[in-house]
Amino acid sequence: MPHPAVSSSPPAPPPAATVPPDARWYRSLFVEAPEPMWCYDRETLRFVDVNDAAVAAYGWSRAELLTMTVLDVRPPDERDAARAAMAAHAAAWRGVASAAYHGTHRHWGKDGRERWVEVRARDVDDPSGRPVRLALLRDVTQARATELARRALEENVRRAQSLALLGRLAGGITHDFNNLLAVVKAGVELAEAALPPGHPAAADLADVREAATRGAALTRQLLSQGRTTLAAPAAHPAPDLVREALRLGRRLLPPNVRLREPRWPAGAPPVLWVDRTRFEQVLLNLVVNARDAMPDGGLLRVSAARARRAAGVGSGRRTRFLRLRVADTGVGMDAATRARAFEPLFTTKGDRGTGLGLSTVAALVEEAGGYVAFDSEPGRGTRVDVFFPEEDAGRAAPPAAAGSPSDVGRVVLLAEDDPALRRLTRRLLERDGHVVHTVSDGRAALARWEALGGAVDVVLADVALPGLDGWGVARALRARGAEQPIALLMGDAGREAGARGDADPAALRVAVYAKPVPPDALRAMVRAARSAVVDRPA
Repeated sequence: MPHPAVSSSPPAPPPAATVPPDARWYRSLFVEAPEPMWCYDRETLRFVDVNDAAVAAYGWSRAELLTMTVLDVRPPDERDAARAAMAAHAAAWRGVASAAYHGTHRHWGKDGRERWVEVRARDVDDPSGRPVRLALLRDVTQARATELARRALEENVRRAQSLALLGRLAGGITHDFNNLLAVVKAGVELAEAALPPGHPAAADLADVREAATRGAALTRQLLSQGRTTLAAPAAHPAPDLVREALRLGRRLLPPNVRLREPRWPAGAPPVLWVDRTRFEQVLLNLVVNARDAMPDGGLLRVSAARARRAAGVGSGRRTRFLRLRVADTGVGMDAATRARAFEPLFTTKGDRGTGLGLSTVAALVEEAGGYVAFDSEPGRGTRVDVFFPEEDAGRAAPPAAAGSPSDVGRVVLLAEDDPALRRLTRRLLERDGHVVHTVSDGRAALARWEALGGAVDVVLADVALPGLDGWGVARALRARGAEQPIALLMGDAGREAGARGDADPAALRVAVYAKPVPPDALRAMVRAARSAVVDRPA
């Protein structure tokens, strides 16, 4: 009988326990997937299974999640709408195998933290035939915040471009409009001088002069909101500045907001060396912010007091300041909002805000040598303090009164392209005893200067001259060694100076005045036959 064959190989080990292929795939594709996934019953919306990543992301245990429905991870105020949307989706896709869904929703976890989640889902049947929906989830909170910030930035840029365009359109007509106002004011003064004392027309002329003054102020304010302008600082009594700015500010307030103006102490008023238009922009921005913080009305208080620089605040050598405080009784700011209040483009006003209010205030005040402080609490309103350095009394002294012997007989070179304004300005100055040479463009001004051998006491030039503008005239005269005062008259400083790299009053030693220049200020320019630029303290 034959023997069975004997193998020389070692005996094979017993077969290992095997995992069904479907179970391995399930663990790899679902349970161990790096992104949160879950599966829920399409009829009851109750979770059937959740993976480990979903447990980690949402904070509930697997056992807790399996007692919940998919609606429980939605904020309470969205659950009814979510249930209706799911029902509508189911009705629309009834009878369609493997219907797909893609959307982005707000979810929250066990800790109450809200997040935005992108959901990609597909309708399937589980092995028992139960209709379920398998969903893959991706947290897009940060990506959404980045996208919203990008859109907000684009919208703010678009608004800024619209404002710039509006400013350019306004600036295009401002020069001519200010010339018209100057003609009106000069004509009124000449007419008043020709009237005998007590003439009944004097009151009418005074009304015309006041209307022209108010028109000039409104023009300055519109330009300051629509574009950046070249600063033209001068000495101004603080009460006059505040009074004029608040006169404009009252028009921006609804009837349910009361405005309380500052009370000024007796004696010499504080004097500030500031650009009037930019000062008005600071105060009006603060008035608008306070108004918007009081949608149901309230009290807006503006107060003033002399102050000294606080330690560690601001910069420069100035120590005496005028503190202007704008306080409201509005909604106030929380700590997070206070921390970002001065950030450019940050706003809490939605589509109504540009985010440029407080950041613009801070920039303009710092430019004037001052600084800003503020305080705010939710429900207790906001208080903003702006500190402007006070001007030395000697530097702010008004020019000597007209009529003294040294005030007459000056030789004036006047360059102005508007015929009516040129004619009236000449009449005003000649009436005061000055000799006036007039030209209508920049190159003619240089030619007349040469013809006179430089025997000119003061040059008055419009900036927007044809051929060679006022800046070019000043530059050419300084290059020729001219030391006489030069005053440039501007209708729109931003439009007329913004395109030039040499539009620097200090470098060219010129004085800059905004049109329309009042006749008294025009006389003061001619009387001040000395250096047109005074060194400013830091």
